Amino acid sequence: MNFQFTSKIKRNLFILIGAGLVMFIVGFLGEKNHMYTEVHASEDGHEGLLVEYYNELPFTKEEFIANVKAAATEEGITVDFDDMAEEHGEKAAHEGENHDDEDAHHANHEFKMLLTPHALETADNHAHVEGHENDGHAEEGHEDEAHGDSHGAHGGAHHTPMETLEHIVHQEGAFKDAGHARTWSNLLVNGFFFFGIGLGALFFIALQYATESGWGVVYKRLLEGMTGWLPIGAIFLIIVFIGASMGWNHIYHWMDPDVMDPENAHFDPIIYNKQPFLSQWFFWLMNAVYFGVFLLFARGFRKRSLQEDLEGGTAIHYKNFAKGAFYLVLFGYLSSAMSWHWVMSIDTHWFSTLYGWYVFSGIWLSATIFILLLTFWLKGLGYLSFVNESHIHDMGKWMFAISFLWTYLFFSQFMLIWYANIPEEVTYYLDRFGDYKWILWTTVAVNFVVPIILLMSREAKRSKWTILIIGSILFIFHWVDVFILVMPGSVFDHWTIGWLEVGMFLTFLGLFIFTVLRTISKAPLLVKNHPYLDENLHHHT
Repeated sequence: MNFQFTSKIKRNLFILIGAGLVMFIVGFLGEKNHMYTEVHASEDGHEGLLVEYYNELPFTKEEFIANVKAAATEEGITVDFDDMAEEHGEKAAHEGENHDDEDAHHANHEFKMLLTPHALETADNHAHVEGHENDGHAEEGHEDEAHGDSHGAHGGAHHTPMETLEHIVHQEGAFKDAGHARTWSNLLVNGFFFFGIGLGALFFIALQYATESGWGVVYKRLLEGMTGWLPIGAIFLIIVFIGASMGWNHIYHWMDPDVMDPENAHFDPIIYNKQPFLSQWFFWLMNAVYFGVFLLFARGFRKRSLQEDLEGGTAIHYKNFAKGAFYLVLFGYLSSAMSWHWVMSIDTHWFSTLYGWYVFSGIWLSATIFILLLTFWLKGLGYLSFVNESHIHDMGKWMFAISFLWTYLFFSQFMLIWYANIPEEVTYYLDRFGDYKWILWTTVAVNFVVPIILLMSREAKRSKWTILIIGSILFIFHWVDVFILVMPGSVFDHWTIGWLEVGMFLTFLGLFIFTVLRTISKAPLLVKNHPYLDENLHHHT
């Protein structure tokens, strides 16, 4: 029986995608630049421009001040710089003392100062300042384009010294992200999370072939449907990687040529010594390998599955057996190397030998949860009558077991680093304990406590509503886990889960479900002529 991808289901998915896009756009339009500017009263009662900059800058604070002074002088403005570090910079100073070199590097590029402009005593400036003495002021986080529209011409338009200074500050501070670090980072979070689900399904297919398992045959078409997302998910990830390589975002600061140039003042010997692994040519070479292997095997398994429906016999099954075993060997390395390149290299100075396995466990668990959620949804529509309680029980056991695998790997990685207390290692957790503590520990607690309390019994693993509720909670928190992997090294402490984050997640979720359902609608939900099909249909535990 084929799944009917009805217009009603499509309409509901379009509503989900549309709602996500609206929320994302609202969040995107409200996204702040990494440079925040705000009109503020200085100590002497005059207005000044309060400037905060958070990120790894392509220049020092002193260079920034010199550039602003020079540009302001050309505009007929003198500027007083009041360092606000003592009042507002305690956190950065504290981090600089306690973190390793990488964190000190980040902290040194965070500054807060008050710029007080003084127009030269010309008649035009004097009249213009008086005329705008009580005007409203620009909001925080103006984009460079907006300033370019209002301040680009110098011929006839007059601007207050404050307006001119704010335009100069944004011009001199403009770099890499152009104010959309959250957008780029969330694109990586969602791209990696949903690509990982498709990858987890592909791993499950290969695992069942290599082990010649019979119990999971009824899930085969659902797993193939999930791998249908891989080509689309690859596109989103490639967009992020192209943006990083072109300098449109600064997620991977090792891609900055300055840190790799021994002659440059911003040269970083630690990153430099991680070549060739951390080099653009090798990054793109390995991306070609990652995507090539994953997409090639996904397409091959799907093609042979449909071919088996028509031809029968055991020849195709044994071919899948050999290819499944070979894929697991490739996946064992590539899944770890992929996580090192795509995620761990965001925190470039840090390293962990368990990181690849930790990321893999999250990928596998998210895929397992989605299989169960999709199964119950389809059964609610009258499909998958051949999936019985024993099949669901077995998949529920996987969800329960992998949750503990994830927790074990998290604890193992954390415990060893905490016990050794080596600065190069603890920096990773110091960043997350400082600014992401509550969501980090909530994620760990939920993933450990919820399954052990609510999913331990045999009945719970067979219960529709127990699986739906627990699975949905764990699914969301494993998205949060990927969020925690990415954000501390890309947006630092300037994170939030707001319209932008929720909107992009819902958009990706809708697109992912749409792709999966479209794929499974193209073939019968139950495979034909599989050697273990009859055994599987009578599976009881």
